[in-house]
Amino acid sequence: MSGRVMRTVPLHRFFLALHRVAPAVLLFTLFLVTLASCDSAPGPSDGSSIPPSVSGFSYTPRSINILETPPGQFVGNNVRILFTVAVDATDADGVVSEVVLVLRSPTVDAEPVLTQMMNGSGNGPYQLTREVELPRGETGNYTLLIYAVDDEGQLSNLVRGTFTLENRGEPPVIASVEAPDTVQRPAAGEQTLVEIVAVVSDPDGLANLSRVVFWNTAAPADRFDLVDDGLNGGDDVAGDGRYTITVQVASDNAPGPRVFAFQATDRAGLESNVVEKTITIE
Repeated sequence: MSGRVMRTVPLHRFFLALHRVAPAVLLFTLFLVTLASCDSAPGPSDGSSIPPSVSGFSYTPRSINILETPPGQFVGNNVRILFTVAVDATDADGVVSEVVLVLRSPTVDAEPVLTQMMNGSGNGPYQLTREVELPRGETGNYTLLIYAVDDEGQLSNLVRGTFTLENRGEPPVIASVEAPDTVQRPAAGEQTLVEIVAVVSDPDGLANLSRVVFWNTAAPADRFDLVDDGLNGGDDVAGDGRYTITVQVASDNAPGPRVFAFQATDRAGLESNVVEKTITIE
């Protein structure tokens, strides 16, 4: 398990529901698309020149529902979206040298899906028509960002819009939970590590999975995240649908059975079946 970080959770903490194991994965709420106001993002300046400006931002489509998309737009696990974008760019004391479009996915900290210069020259309108393939499971709100650069290298304000990829199809499924039925309580001052794996699938692809959690049925309000990143919690391989967490059994854990429940949620907010697993400390 070279390169992996073993993240463990003291068993008594989730038994007593004292705190969460990991930050919750953000669930993306599907909503109607609106344009946001412009943000100021000035570039380098000597104080005397005026940076360029972009305005009149328009684009289509604003949203796509995968369930209503013609079959010809699918390529494997991707869906092809034809974007048409237009904006006006001007520079009061110079010339606009380029206008750039950036398309960002709903996934936090992910690399941009697309970064491309728009068609046009100097001060005036700029357009772009571009077909982009998006993973059909990566639903949620995509952000379109546009900025201009003038002949002095100054950056304009930033305009943005939102494109929503929707899919309210079938919910995810937890096929099984792999964990020992019994765990021997360790000697005083020692601890035993127990790996728990939830095997999860989604009809719309693993990329559509948003979160997999488990909780002690005696304290259902406190939920703990399993991960499938190949790094944390004892997980071996990223993105294989085997969501993992490693917990600690300490010498002061009382003997007896504990019942844990497991559930997955997709990007559309659909929830899987709940699977229960009993682990007995002897």
